Amino acid sequence: KSPRRALLLVEDYTRPIDEQELAYWAKKDFVVMAIDFAGRCPKGCFTLYPFSLDYCNADKAKSYFDVGETAKESKIYEYAVGCMRAVTCLLTQEKVKSVSLITVKKGARVGTVVLGADSRISYGVVVFNSLYREYPQHGGTKDWTDESLPERLAYEEKRQKWIAGIAPQSYAIKIKCPVYIIVSANSLYDDVTNANRMFCRINSDSRLLLLPAVMDCLPEEYVLGIVRWVKGSAAEDSAEVRQFSDDKGDNYVVVSGKFKQTQVSLWYARERDTCARNWVSAPLKKTEEGLVARLDCYGEQTRIAAFATVKGSIAVSSMLEEFTVNAPDRIDVRTRGLYEGREQGFLIDFGGSNWHSAQGGVQYVKGYLDIRGAKGKNIATFAICDPKVLYEKGLTVSFDVSCKARQQLRVYALSDVGSKNTAYVAQSQLVGGGRWQRITLEHDDFHMTKDGHQMPEDEIVQLLAFQAEEEFMLNNVFLV
Repeated sequence: KSPRRALLLVEDYTRPIDEQELAYWAKKDFVVMAIDFAGRCPKGCFTLYPFSLDYCNADKAKSYFDVGETAKESKIYEYAVGCMRAVTCLLTQEKVKSVSLITVKKGARVGTVVLGADSRISYGVVVFNSLYREYPQHGGTKDWTDESLPERLAYEEKRQKWIAGIAPQSYAIKIKCPVYIIVSANSLYDDVTNANRMFCRINSDSRLLLLPAVMDCLPEEYVLGIVRWVKGSAAEDSAEVRQFSDDKGDNYVVVSGKFKQTQVSLWYARERDTCARNWVSAPLKKTEEGLVARLDCYGEQTRIAAFATVKGSIAVSSMLEEFTVNAPDRIDVRTRGLYEGREQGFLIDFGGSNWHSAQGGVQYVKGYLDIRGAKGKNIATFAICDPKVLYEKGLTVSFDVSCKARQQLRVYALSDVGSKNTAYVAQSQLVGGGRWQRITLEHDDFHMTKDGHQMPEDEIVQLLAFQAEEEFMLNNVFLV
């Protein structure tokens, strides 16, 4: 047989190996290996750590930020060493000519260390992780006093050990192989701004893909791009994004690069500098400047974040550009509508326990009485935190929904997205039969998922999500 490529999968280190995931990649014609980091388990095969490494077992493991006398006395160090031994093992297999590494979500805390420390890896893929993490602030007072100096010095010593020996940003700058970084533009755990900043620090052979309309679950078309990347295919040329204003006071973004107009889309969000951003797409028009999109602004001064995606055999995106625009004479009218049945509602499919899915995201189709709406099992929107929407606090939401099956609809409201991710839930009975049903929920219908406490009237919601066991259609979502 001809020489083959090998893959090392580095996923969530708190869970056992997913054998179905290994089979999935083996069917893509790879020699695949994963390591059980989680250790001690009541059933099945697992890694048996010696007593001296008991802290590596998931049921006993200390915090990600815990280090001993040096970074070597940490679970991340041991997991990374195990990965490098796995690379050695793969390279000794008959007909294996190269080893690439795919690391996902929490697993990238380990995978990034391996990519930066092991030069034998040919290609790297980091999915849904920004390659950046801050050490948590001290739990006590920020106003250090003379009496607390020993405590402060101990804290700083531990922080510096962690940054130098464990922090992903310390290893990202050491990566020599080409890396494909895929990040959700919306995530409950990671700010896309961090990924953008870290991408600037890694080697020039690497590529970035910022994905709108997904939440830490990758559609199949982009998984195929990963396959092509680790097999050595060339990625598309990335785009460049630049902002300008005309003499009428309108604000625009121009996208330039070597691609067809049908390949590229422009996405932007207003005001937010956290994980809670409502990304919307703007239509592009071909001009002498390049492909140009007009930005809708809802204040005299608006902060904008924008990027362009280019679809191809391996999809890529531009860097995230952030800027402030002035629009004193061209302010657009605000609304209470979150989704009104347009062809593109910029809604997000947040379902799936795995990191990739064969589903194609939220569908926009015709339903009962030929009324167009959004179709899925898990539909979310950040529109409530967009300056376009008239909302401050006190949630009352009304919407149309239809489904064939009689079932329960769960509506989630999240605040403090990206930090506490405080979640509230309300439930409503769907009558089924395919007809449209109007539902209105008020703040006192929502209760915290953890303890059942009622949502405070002044809670500021940043994300609304709709979920059911069977598919349903959603339309005309308004704040009342």
